[in-house]
Amino acid sequence: MVHVNQTIPRSERPLYKSVSNARKPIAAIREEELGPDGQLKKVDTLFLNNKECPFQCVMCDLWKHTLDEATPLGAIPHQIDIALSTLPSDGQVIKLYNSGNFFDAKAIPPKDYEEIAKRIAKYERVILENHPKLCDNRVLTFTRYLPDSMAVELALGVETIHPIWLEGLNKSMTLDDVEQATHWAHGHGYDVRAFLLLHAPTISKESDDQAKVSLETMRSWTLRSVEWVQKMGFTAATLIPLRPELLPEGTGTAPSVVEIEWTVSQAKKIADRMRLFVDCWDLEPSESLSRLNAEPPRNLTR
Repeated sequence: MVHVNQTIPRSERPLYKSVSNARKPIAAIREEELGPDGQLKKVDTLFLNNKECPFQCVMCDLWKHTLDEATPLGAIPHQIDIALSTLPSDGQVIKLYNSGNFFDAKAIPPKDYEEIAKRIAKYERVILENHPKLCDNRVLTFTRYLPDSMAVELALGVETIHPIWLEGLNKSMTLDDVEQATHWAHGHGYDVRAFLLLHAPTISKESDDQAKVSLETMRSWTLRSVEWVQKMGFTAATLIPLRPELLPEGTGTAPSVVEIEWTVSQAKKIADRMRLFVDCWDLEPSESLSRLNAEPPRNLTR
């Protein structure tokens, strides 16, 4: 068994890096997503190719589509040009996802910020992936190039509010870090959304074994995490079903479609002011999950 109190070397993981081209994006897709105003928005999601994330989170496999070296200057604007050329021109929201953190300077060169901003200026809102510890003045440096009319949303991987399980995920952060980043973002007029695991693996850095935890307990912590991020003022949250093949042996179980549907339906009852989504990755969403994704909260905050 791999020891979970250490970072898992890439060579010991079940997946390996694919060959990446710094001049080409990983993918670009058009989706519809419920906006803060309760209306469905046309959302363009760009998966950019860049330097591997320095945070080696236990449950993540996004690193397999990244570069070993710092992203070359000019590569990201070029990738955005290619990605947008494949999508309809009427997008309203853009997600710049980059298998890590947008404000990691080795992933997205700050000297490219102005050119990136020019390419996305037509959108109403931009959503950027970021680590809580990177929510600081570097965000301000980028957003100064954006139109005043554009809303900015930071997407943070909160995962779980269980302090021991969160530490075991090797995210190099605490809930205090999340809280500080959230207050900072709100203080500068940015919205914040959370990524939450459904259900978080019960990993502890003090033990190699999965804690003996019931399904009811795991459900409870997922729902408590939804409640916490809403209380913190997050305007959206995405539940991501756990993929145990990415974890050390015996430290997590994949939820069934029935379990996902039940948990999301219960989470929707809690998230009465916050948009709540479920991202099933390669799993085909059921009719029930599709309906829940499009269902607005009872009391929109704006």
